[in-house]
Parts: sequence; C-alpha cells; structure tokens
Amino acid sequence: MANFKETLPEGTASAESDAGLVYVDANLTPELEAEGYSREVIRRLQDMRKELDLVVDENIRISVRIEDERVLKFIETLKNLIAEEVRADTFDLGSDVDVSGALVKDWDVEGIAMKMGIAKK
Repeated sequence: MANFKETLPEGTASAESDAGLVYVDANLTPELEAEGYSREVIRRLQDMRKELDLVVDENIRISVRIEDERVLKFIETLKNLIAEEVRADTFDLGSDVDVSGALVKDWDVEGIAMKMGIAKK
C-alpha cells in the first residue's frame, strides 16, 4: 500500500480543468515586474494619444516622471520598447523630469504615482 501527498513549491498554484491539472508559477521576477509596469505606461500613453485624436503613425514626444526609484529602474530597462510602441521620437524619463505637453495627466499605476505628458512632435 502506498500513500501519495501532493505538495507544491512556494509560489506555485494549481487548478483542475477538463484537460487535467494546470500548474502556474506565480513568482514575480524583476523581469516580469519591468514588463508589467512598462505595459501599464504604454497603455496609458496610448489612451492619451487617443484622447488627443492623433493619427496612428504620428510621432510624438513624451515625458514621464516616476518618483519611485525601484519602478523607475524597471521602466528605464524597457524605455526603447515603450518609445517604439507609442511612436515617441523624444522620451524624457526620470524622477525630476519637468512633465509638459498638449496633454498632461497624473496616473496611479498599482499604487505608484506617475505623471505623463504627450505632445505632437
């Protein structure tokens, strides 16, 4: 006779479905955090582009102020990706950036305050 006991590593979740058991690694790596915050910045800048009624391929200049140093470092690692996704020729990023543009907004991204400005190039 044998007894089996299923134990999962910390940070792992499981769920049963018609296809079988599904396991998900829920550990948050710095790379995943950087990508997540960057996607949130992109989404908000795209919303601002839409609010200004900009043409899809129109280049812009953006400025983003993030005072949280940890999150700022995450965004800096993917700054080029963000600029490419929102078609920004100029991207000022920092904790003391003077945010300006045709549209300036304060955003709360997962409890982190960010100020973003966007303008036509």
